[in-house]
Amino acid sequence: IVAGVIRNKSGSLRMDLDDDSFRIGKFDSSDSVEHTNEYSKYKHSDGTYTQIGVNGLERRRYDSNYIKDYHYLTAAGTVRVGGGINVPDEMTVYLPSDFAGKSFEVFLSIAMTGTYDTYYTLIGLTGIRCAVTGKDFEKGSFKVRGNSTFSAKETFGAVHGYVDITYIAIA
Repeated sequence: IVAGVIRNKSGSLRMDLDDDSFRIGKFDSSDSVEHTNEYSKYKHSDGTYTQIGVNGLERRRYDSNYIKDYHYLTAAGTVRVGGGINVPDEMTVYLPSDFAGKSFEVFLSIAMTGTYDTYYTLIGLTGIRCAVTGKDFEKGSFKVRGNSTFSAKETFGAVHGYVDITYIAIA
């Protein structure tokens, strides 16, 4: 059978087999599917589409010329930063290799803080910080900075502490 365009009775749906892909659905608006040797693209009525291809499953949306890729990837973990010479205030976190080459967002929360210093009697937490200071999309990594400060009974200065930071990365 050699076919070109097949339409339903009302003409509202059609299947186009004329070129190097085949499409099913309404071509004058949205809600159609296109299949090629490289990808399958599912167009949605809100202007977004989902594509399956060599980069996996991607959802794209358009907001005033802004394109955001969704890859349906999630990673979570906990890192310790700050608090001393052996634990720097900033470190690089490497995400699973699937994140390399993709844009991603990172969300942080403070899990715990403390100090390695056993000499001082701590009387209060005076500050705690955590922040993402950079992202490397090509390597699939990000930098996180954090530390804490405590007041102590034996000194007028601050005692520096560590921060355990929980992260969630989404691409």
